[in-house]
Amino acid sequence: GINAEYMGFDVSSDHLYEALKRFSSFFTCPLFTESATDRELNAIESEHSKNIQQDVSRVFQFVKDISNPAYPFSNFATGNLETLKHTPK
Repeated sequence: GINAEYMGFDVSSDHLYEALKRFSSFFTCPLFTESATDRELNAIESEHSKNIQQDVSRVFQFVKDISNPAYPFSNFATGNLETLKHTPK
């Protein structure tokens, strides 16, 4: 099926500004060390390998393949080590 990830946190109102600055820095200034990036790429590869064996993933990709290519839904949905590390170079 379709997965979604949500991030949230609790903070008192008197610390909200500083908390939001710190939280948003994870997105505006992420720390992409080479080792952390490699670990994440390998985790994505592992998840992709598991998912392509599931019928629901195959059906989902089939529906995307036959959908109107002018719509964003038809775009690539997942990545693997090849598409994320080797192909972009």
